[in-house]
Amino acid sequence: SIMLVSPFERTNQTADQVNKFLQIKNKKYDPIIVERQYGLFDNLKYEEREKYQIAYEYQTWMYSHDVGNFYTKFPLGESNFDVYVRARTFLPTLKELEKQYDNIFIVSHGGFLKCLEMAYFEYTPQWFTSTPFMDNCAVRLIQNGKNMEYIYKGPKD
Repeated sequence: SIMLVSPFERTNQTADQVNKFLQIKNKKYDPIIVERQYGLFDNLKYEEREKYQIAYEYQTWMYSHDVGNFYTKFPLGESNFDVYVRARTFLPTLKELEKQYDNIFIVSHGGFLKCLEMAYFEYTPQWFTSTPFMDNCAVRLIQNGKNMEYIYKGPKD
């Protein structure tokens, strides 16, 4: 088994907690699996984004149009498409690891994991915009190249 972890501190903390049960000895960090970069909106709660009025209005308008929320970049940040491109560049690594390990556990972020699922199964941007994000701490199983249901949907708020 191998555990691939985003190098962000909160993700590493989650991986450590999960690994208390899994006991995976091979743990590797990969900066390509980090969360979407929110740029100007980084570390802001959704309601705080309004203080950047022009950027907020542009973002809100773009998100309301078809697959705009897939292609629209955050001001000084990434779009979901940019994250998808990162996920596509990660696929060869993942495919190679699938040949070497029976179990691959990826501890990352909702946006990246959704883009990775999209790339892995060759889903469309319409799938991306119509499918909800995973809840925090949720666990999904992909077995034998098939998309499986949630093993754990995450803690209830």
